[in-house]
Amino acid sequence: MKKTIRSLSILFGFIGLFMGFTITCYAQSKKHTVIEILHGNPSNGSLTLSDPYPRVDQFYDVIWIVSDKSNVKSIVDIKKYDTSPGIFLVNPSGNERKWKGRVWLAPEKDYVYYIKWTEKGNPTVRTCDPKISVKPSITLPFQILLLILMGLVPLLMVRYAYKRMKARRTQ
Repeated sequence: MKKTIRSLSILFGFIGLFMGFTITCYAQSKKHTVIEILHGNPSNGSLTLSDPYPRVDQFYDVIWIVSDKSNVKSIVDIKKYDTSPGIFLVNPSGNERKWKGRVWLAPEKDYVYYIKWTEKGNPTVRTCDPKISVKPSITLPFQILLLILMGLVPLLMVRYAYKRMKARRTQ
C-alpha cells in the first residue's frame, strides 16, 4: 500500500510539472511584437520602421514584415553582430517579406542587430542597424514558482490523503 501511494504521488507530481510547463509555454507562445518595414533609404541603408525602438519581453516573438507600400523588395538576413551578445534563441528566419525571431533569456538592455535588405529594382544589398530593447522580466521567476507548485501540490495532496487513510485505520 505504501509503495502504491509513493508511486501515485510521484505520478501526480510529474503530471503537475507537465501541466505547469504546458501552461507556461502556452502563455508565452501568444506574445509577439510586429515591426513593419515602411521605407528604405538606399543612400545610407537605413530603414523606416513602424516601431524604431521596440521594447519586448523575454520569450516574445519579433516579427518583421515588409509593407506592401515600401520600396524595400526583400529582407535578405537578420542577425546579431559577432561582437554583440545574443538576444535571439536562434537567428531569425523567414522569406523575402516576413521574418521571425524569438527573444531568449537576455538581460534588460538595448541590443543592436542588423537587417540586410534590397530595394525594388536594385539587387544591391544594404544594411541597417536597428536597436531592440529587452524589458525586465518578472514573469520568469513567477513561472519557475508555478512549475514548483504544480509539482509539489499533487505530492502533498497524495501524502495528506495517505495520512488520513492511515489515521482512520488506527481508530
